[in-house]
Amino acid sequence: MSLAIAREADSGSRAGNLQRHRPEQMCLYQLFEEYYPHFLDLLAAEG
Repeated sequence: MSLAIAREADSGSRAGNLQRHRPEQMCLYQLFEEYYPHFLDLLAAEG
């Protein structure tokens, strides 16, 4: 079996085990979501 075929077989077997990342549950995402609009307002006020 060639290396390319082995890689395809390996990646295909893992494809069913992938789970969606949930960035909206991460602290950094929540901070960004809360404070970014205010940051944009400050930038707009400064020109």
